[in-house]
Amino acid sequence: MFYTYILTSRGEKVDFDRAARLMDMDLFEQANEAAVVDPFDLGCAMRSGMAGHLKSRAQRVWNCYVKMHREKFGEEFGPDATPGWDQ
Repeated sequence: MFYTYILTSRGEKVDFDRAARLMDMDLFEQANEAAVVDPFDLGCAMRSGMAGHLKSRAQRVWNCYVKMHREKFGEEFGPDATPGWDQ
């Protein structure tokens, strides 16, 4: 796990590890694989001074997962769509 916070599509900060417990593990694995940065893109970003603009891996996994969840289940992933879901 990542032990980090990410931003939801609503701009709320969410503990990735807590939300990950609710994820479909097959989709999570697919999102984790899809979130790998192309080394060419990373190299270009570093050479152009834009590396700071690459999202964290946890954020990329989150973004991929949310999209895949919506496609598979036809609904939003709760922690991404529901304000204060973990309260």
